[in-house]
Amino acid sequence: MSAKTSTAPIVWATGDGSEEAALLESVPDSRRLRQILKDLEAIVHQEGFMHLTMNDIAARVRCSHVTLYRLAEGRSELFELLVELYLARARDSGRQRFSAASTWPDRLIGYLSAGAEAARDTSFAFLRDLQNFPGGRRALLVHQERRVADLETIVTQGVKAGAFNNVNSAVAADILFVSMRRFIEPEFLAKVGLTMGEAMDEVYKLIEFGIIRTAATDETRAARNRRRARTKHG
Repeated sequence: MSAKTSTAPIVWATGDGSEEAALLESVPDSRRLRQILKDLEAIVHQEGFMHLTMNDIAARVRCSHVTLYRLAEGRSELFELLVELYLARARDSGRQRFSAASTWPDRLIGYLSAGAEAARDTSFAFLRDLQNFPGGRRALLVHQERRVADLETIVTQGVKAGAFNNVNSAVAADILFVSMRRFIEPEFLAKVGLTMGEAMDEVYKLIEFGIIRTAATDETRAARNRRRARTKHG
């Protein structure tokens, strides 16, 4: 079996560099504005944002409307910035965890776990508003497309390295992402009677037995092929 480690840098399907940093370039380089943005993120991650007016926001972060309009052109644009920062940070975290791991299985699980942790660090109210807000849905669609593209790249490279079973990387990436997204929904967790951590453990089991290549899976596949050969020639 091929080694499960590789020193060659991965070429991401969606490009390199911090996506959060790229977004923050649209915010004036002001310590005061960056702190306001940080304070506002803490508020919306805890209680959601669709109920907030610009008056509410200005009062909560103790600034003027003029200051808020330096962050974004209006209420919707401000919410879009907050959502995009949240999602970009999750994508950056996934890539960082991937780079920090030394084996392909740990890289894959590290990348996936970043999304779950991002959801765990916010409230149901925020996740609900993210999906109900038109700008949030658009940003979420882009996020999903980028995450699936990254996962496809990871699976493709892991298969080439001999660490993963020879699966269709596009299908595997889409299934993995849809599963992870489903397992962070409070309604689904209540239905199946699992915590988010327990649901994530189930995903990792699927990864371990379905994607990660081991001596046992190689032997199982070889035995199946031998049975097929006997049936074909018998």
